[in-house]
Amino acid sequence: RLASDRADAEAFAALQKQKEALSKPFTFRSREDTIDLNHLARSILAERPRLANEPLIRAVDEVSRTLRLHQTDACKLVERALELGVGVQEVPRKCAAIYYRECHFQALCIHDMAQGLAQSPPAKQSVAFCGLLGGKRFIASLFEALGVLLRDLTGERAMDQVFLAHAGIMIQ
Repeated sequence: RLASDRADAEAFAALQKQKEALSKPFTFRSREDTIDLNHLARSILAERPRLANEPLIRAVDEVSRTLRLHQTDACKLVERALELGVGVQEVPRKCAAIYYRECHFQALCIHDMAQGLAQSPPAKQSVAFCGLLGGKRFIASLFEALGVLLRDLTGERAMDQVFLAHAGIMIQ
């Protein structure tokens, strides 16, 4: 019992470190449509010289467009992919994998905590976790995220096979 309580406390401490991301699940800054490729190139040259070559600038733009992320966040993903030793050609695919893995991680954390709330009596860590994330605001954010997922499944992303594979894993 003591080992179980310690493991639960350690898991809760790890989740606390993810508070910001989990409080508004699957919510990321949107792509800035007013930024054209030239503006993006100037911005990258000034702020992220490591990415300041045409193939990587195009990769950042593709990642931003495909995942519908702000270009700054796409830069961070591209840098992470490069740190993993991925070649420029593979960067967009690796970035999508990193992004979807993060979404999957969020879904698993929320699922585990929801399982604890469903117990009778509810698990203390799950109640504390839900409170930490904002209680009713967190629940509202969660339903908003589910609504976005459902719209994406039937909207413009309905033909995106990478997204559909990700969504299928998340739904399971």
